Amino acid sequence: MQKRILILTTKSSGKGGTETVIKAWQAKYPTVYLAEWTQPALTWGDPARSIVLRGNTLAKLQQMHKFIIEHEIDVVLATGPTLILLAKLAALGSKRIKIGSWIHFSLDMPYITTLKKQFLRLADFHLAIASAIEAQLVAVGIKPTKIHTIYNPIQRQTQTIQPSATATLELVYVGRVMLAGQKNLRELFAGLAQLTLPWHLRIFGADAKDVPDVVAELERLQISQNVEFAGWHANPWAHIQTADGLVLTSTYEGFPLVLCEAISYGLPVVASQTKTGTDDIVVPGVNGYMYASGAPAQLAANLAKLHAQQFDPATIKKSLEPYYADRYFANIDTLFD
Repeated sequence: MQKRILILTTKSSGKGGTETVIKAWQAKYPTVYLAEWTQPALTWGDPARSIVLRGNTLAKLQQMHKFIIEHEIDVVLATGPTLILLAKLAALGSKRIKIGSWIHFSLDMPYITTLKKQFLRLADFHLAIASAIEAQLVAVGIKPTKIHTIYNPIQRQTQTIQPSATATLELVYVGRVMLAGQKNLRELFAGLAQLTLPWHLRIFGADAKDVPDVVAELERLQISQNVEFAGWHANPWAHIQTADGLVLTSTYEGFPLVLCEAISYGLPVVASQTKTGTDDIVVPGVNGYMYASGAPAQLAANLAKLHAQQFDPATIKKSLEPYYADRYFANIDTLFD
């Protein structure tokens, strides 16, 4: 890739799926830079190719404009609708610079107002990480010719997570440990409580002492004895040698990378059918199952199907072929040559 690209982001912790993809871009391309709009400090990404914008809006725009000129930026990728407007303002005076949107969440979220959707029209082109986001962009009036559906990159894995050798359904959850909200673990626990077969769940993402509300819910449902808190790990997959499936009960996702990560290790998944992303990844009966969000009984039924079926890890891995990093970045090279 020949272009010099600045990625403009906001409120990024460094631990989420969006940050994982941005870090992959910076690792792949020496001409990819990062600007953070709201965080007081940047604790992730390449510090030599990053800037934290400080002060009021005008001061931030001036800093960003200076960075764009000094680093001869060709393209600014904005990861949110409002950031498109800010990028446009920072690039004023340069007709050469192109502004692109790179949205990592569903545009149907309540906080994406009608006004914010109008900001999307300011972008010269759009990168969509899921086919449903592509459809949402078209629905707000973006021409299909301006949209490039690229998904997100996944590393091929030589390691395979083997099925457990016991009669117990061994499940893992990997991600932020939230009883309510996006990750919706209350629904996961409600579904598990309905299972009549033996099961065990390992939660990667927090220690029990850090999530008292989650512990209280497990005790209320009388399933605490079946759940193990494995803590937070930078690479949780290194701590999973055997399992029968990963489960995800999110109410929304942009492109749920954790599903891809599990599948890349040959591990089948059971996931809620969110508005974006899940349909692109899960092939029912091949690499897992989907259930309707808000239906814990359906979740339990799909977990029982997962337990009954013998999945082939090699077939599971192959189902992810369009998203592996080598193919993904070959597409990016073509887009930005």
